[in-house]
Amino acid sequence: MKFKNLEIAKEFFSPIFKEEKLPSKLFKFSTNYTQEEVDEYNNIWKKDEEIKETHFIVSYEQDLYWYADNSLVREISYARRGQIYYLLCNIETLEISVLATKPDGSGCEVLMPDILIEWFLKGYLVS
Repeated sequence: MKFKNLEIAKEFFSPIFKEEKLPSKLFKFSTNYTQEEVDEYNNIWKKDEEIKETHFIVSYEQDLYWYADNSLVREISYARRGQIYYLLCNIETLEISVLATKPDGSGCEVLMPDILIEWFLKGYLVS
C-alpha cells in the first residue's frame, strides 16, 4: 500500500529528525560572546522545542536514524522487552512499510493498527 500523495502522508506521519542537527547541538561557542550570541544561546531551546513539536527526534543509536533522510514515521505500538513497531512512509515512493526494532530478548508481536483500514476506506491509500 502507499499514500496517494505526500500531503496526505504528512497529515498522519512525522518527519524524522536527527538529534545532532538540533540547533542546540549545532550552536558554536566562542570565547568572545557578543550580546547577540548570548541572546541566541539563551533562546536556542525554543528552536529545539519547535522542531520537537513537529518531528520525531532520533539519536545515532536508534534504528530510525537510518531512515531520517527518506522516510516519515508513525509509532504503532510497544511490545515486551523494548521492541517498538513503526509504520514508515517513503517520501519518494509513498509506500508504507513496518519496522520492528530489535528486542532485548525474545520478540513479540502487535496487531496491525485499524488506522490502515480507515485510511484505505477514506481513499488516502492506493494498493
